Amino acid sequence: MRQERFKDDSPIVEECRKSYTLEERREKHSNAYMSWNDESDKVLCRMFDEGNTIDSLSEFFKRSKGTIISRLKKIGKIEEL
Repeated sequence: MRQERFKDDSPIVEECRKSYTLEERREKHSNAYMSWNDESDKVLCRMFDEGNTIDSLSEFFKRSKGTIISRLKKIGKIEEL
């Protein structure tokens, strides 16, 4: 299948560009795009099981609410909607 190439200033390329930078994300969530490790997963599970809210988990882990929800889905703590 032939792939079309677009000029850097084409509307399609512009639409695909991110509207933020990594640095901008990390100003708000300092662990944004950092890898999760086994210890973090264990703590996340324990805190979630203890009834902590997504907001409080987001603050604690310094990650976005969407990231916390995605991780909880990945490790089987919550189901896909």
